[in-house]
Order: sequence, then C-alpha cells, then structure tokens
Amino acid sequence: MRYVRFLQGIGLSIVFTLGTLGVFSQPGWAQPSELRVVINADATPNFWQLIAETEALMTARVTQLFATDPTATGVVIEILAERNGAIVPLMLTRVSRNGWQADAQIASWTEYFDTAQVLLSYTMPASSDADTVPQSAIVLEERRQQQIQLQDALD
Repeated sequence: MRYVRFLQGIGLSIVFTLGTLGVFSQPGWAQPSELRVVINADATPNFWQLIAETEALMTARVTQLFATDPTATGVVIEILAERNGAIVPLMLTRVSRNGWQADAQIASWTEYFDTAQVLLSYTMPASSDADTVPQSAIVLEERRQQQIQLQDALD
C-alpha cells in the first residue's frame, strides 16, 4: 500500500491509503476503486462539523474519481477518524458510477457508524446547536432510531 499525505484546507490531516480492501466488493461491479481515508480529527471540536467536512471531502473524491477515470465502475471509500489517539470507523461509502449520476448526494450512499461519536469522545450537541447539525446527522439519528425500534420489535 502507498500512502500519500496532504493537508486539506479545512485543517484536517488526511492520509490516503490506496489498495485493495477486498471485503467491500459489490456484486456486479467489475473492480471498484477502493480508498481508505484516515482523518485526524483532533482539531475538530464538533462531531457534526467533522461529519460535514468529511462528507464534503468524500463528495469531491467521488466526483474526481469518476471524472478522471472513465473505466471506474464504482468506488468504495472507508473513512476512519483519529482523535485523542483513538482510531475508529466513521463512515463507509459504496457507489456505482450509474448510482452517482442518478443521485450525487453522498449521504444516499454512505453508512454512518453512530458509535464513532462516543468512541471519539465527542459529546452530543446541545439543543441550541440544532441549526448547525447537517442533514446527514438527522439521517444518522433516524437510522439509529429505526434500529432501536426493530430491535425492540424482535425482543
């Protein structure tokens, strides 16, 4: 694996790991481009800010990949966040070229790991911060509530 390091203008240190992850293969995809991104979130004080910045980065990367590689049929991006020495999964995006052309909203193709907020030692936003919470955070909370309801129904 090769590592390419650069500093993103939003103040996040990012390490790209290019290689084959294997476990993320999708049926029907020839060979999706796979990317693992480790984000240093020590300087990001708010979890939802981290989510919003990461989504913007992911949107740019997916758009760039499909624009520069006409043979890419899909992409898988695994995002890990590092904060206070802990490295945890933050999100996983799987999207085909056709899917991205039909819906270029990163949240539509992303699985969010809601335990990351706790594992990265972020606290829940105060109710007065509700206006600053991105749409993806609302989707994440709705999915968490659905999982709880499903688990309750199964018990």
